[in-house]
Amino acid sequence: MTVPIWFAGEQDQYDLPDSPDGWDDYLNDLTETPGFDRFGWADVVIMNGEGTIHEWPDMATRPESYLRLLEIYAASVGYGKPVMAVNQSIDYWSEGFGRWVQAAFKGCDYVSVREPISARKLAALGLEDVEVVPDAAFLTKPADDDAVGSFMDSRGIEPGFVAFFLGETVQDLPPDRLERAAVLASDVTGRPVVFFAGPWGERRLASEVASRLQAPVVGMEAGPEMLVGLLQRSSLVVSGRYHCCIFAALAPAPLLPLTSNTHKIEGVMEMLQYPVRPVELAEDGQDGFECSLKQVWETRDELKAVFERTVPEAVRLTERGYPNVLKGGRPTVDGVVIK
Repeated sequence: MTVPIWFAGEQDQYDLPDSPDGWDDYLNDLTETPGFDRFGWADVVIMNGEGTIHEWPDMATRPESYLRLLEIYAASVGYGKPVMAVNQSIDYWSEGFGRWVQAAFKGCDYVSVREPISARKLAALGLEDVEVVPDAAFLTKPADDDAVGSFMDSRGIEPGFVAFFLGETVQDLPPDRLERAAVLASDVTGRPVVFFAGPWGERRLASEVASRLQAPVVGMEAGPEMLVGLLQRSSLVVSGRYHCCIFAALAPAPLLPLTSNTHKIEGVMEMLQYPVRPVELAEDGQDGFECSLKQVWETRDELKAVFERTVPEAVRLTERGYPNVLKGGRPTVDGVVIK
């Protein structure tokens, strides 16, 4: 059985098998499988998973995770290529998607995840030869002082601001809820809020709320280095964005993490031994946001000290990099594996 799917922005419709049991038949004629022929000329296939390997309620409308797992299987089994699956978070809740993950990764020459919860998820599937290698974002250096100062001046941003990032779950909230959260953050800290917005709905929501509060909005024009430099000049960071939580840790700045669409933020906070759990910003306001916000502000010096203690080890593990699977044999690296 196959499941018809549409790819965003394309008119072509493809079928995906509904379980790994049909993968071999599906890949029997690789010339008709969209895009898989590119594996034929590769020496090694490296899959940078980021936050894409997680289960969606509807395979037909969100096939990205399934297609990525099928690509891993096609490269390793169909084409016999060495495959490294790296820099990723893994999340699933059903046995069916767990079987997809298990079938794809068991043929890989090397697998790493970027936080320990994903390692435990894979271990539950019998995939225990997995390393925890922190996200490549830990290698980000701050922009130089002159560039950061010029950026802030051009937007009327004063040092000591509260940086408010949105995220996959926050961007779906009504504007009134985000406004109440931002006002509360300003009231608790006595500092102005600056919104940081990603693409799509985030920018629209942040711009609407910022216009009500007469607050600046920083968009995608600020790259990773600039973000780290800006957060070094903040007094508090609120973030439902995974990479921006890492940038806060690099600053370091006291952080109130928000829940995301998977456990990826919980995972990186666990890895960094950060004592504040991500909190949900709920539409009805019945959440722990205010309590957690006050806790972070009252203990901000201690929280910065946690990052100062744990981030250097995360950077060291990231700098070590990955093994060369072309040397032959299964790679062995002295890393941190959390089961």
